[in-house]
Amino acid sequence: MADLLRTAGLTRDFGGGAGVFEVSIAVPQRGCYALIGPNGAGKTTLFTLLTGIDRPDAGSISWAPDGDAIAYCPDTPAFEPWLTAAEVLAQSATLAGRARPRGPAHAPREALARCGLTPVADRRVGAFSRGMTQRLGIAAALVVPAQLLILDEPTSALDPTGRHEIRALIRTLAADRAVLLSSHSLSEVEKVAEVVGVLRAGRLIAQAPLSELIRAALQPRWTLRTEPGVDLAVASRTLAAQPGVTAAAPAGAATLTVSFADLATGARLLAPTLATAGIPLVSAQPDGGDLDAAFAAILERAR
Repeated sequence: MADLLRTAGLTRDFGGGAGVFEVSIAVPQRGCYALIGPNGAGKTTLFTLLTGIDRPDAGSISWAPDGDAIAYCPDTPAFEPWLTAAEVLAQSATLAGRARPRGPAHAPREALARCGLTPVADRRVGAFSRGMTQRLGIAAALVVPAQLLILDEPTSALDPTGRHEIRALIRTLAADRAVLLSSHSLSEVEKVAEVVGVLRAGRLIAQAPLSELIRAALQPRWTLRTEPGVDLAVASRTLAAQPGVTAAAPAGAATLTVSFADLATGARLLAPTLATAGIPLVSAQPDGGDLDAAFAAILERAR
């Protein structure tokens, strides 16, 4: 699939190491692209450059033909407190209607329903909780006819039920447009994103489909629990000498770890390796095969 958006060497230097530097991302025309990184990594700065709120010092942003229509929900959306939720969305739809429609959009009442706000549609938003305001910010973005929906920390203020609902909504929305989001909740990202970019200190240090990112970042490791009485030092040396094994070491009482160069090698060789080594095994448990572990490994390598 052709990309909707590409940046090349995008830079915004605020001085003192703050900003983003030579960032090149590629966002597909449909699906969810997630930006992750520590606090201050530059995720929100990058969003302000993509939306035109700020201008880069260097680099470029290129779009697919007629693809530069953006709807944006910041991490802390704010609205005039005397307006009702329905009035906020009617206002957003009116403003969005002044531009040429170039992407999917939702009617105000439909957007309120999709974000779980129908029961409070006629309530003044000054009385909204932070979570309700965050839902309203997403709803306001949904009435904009845009091919790219940018969501900055869309579930940070929501309770577990709200996070589940917004995750489901993001998956639905990403079926017919591009969704670009940031999040500190990596378990949330794993549930919605097809592509992940990792920012650290303003620089993009990794970018790949989610499964490839995890596979490339991690050295697959299994924790093995043996029968009591096994000499773990001898067992570790025996394992380490087997073809395909990159490391083996004791890890506690009746426990040791064994690593392979990659996931495919480990899945293929683990059972025959243990049989050849003659280690009486109780259980074998894979370790760290998720985005949290991959994120930690990527940051460690970038130090």
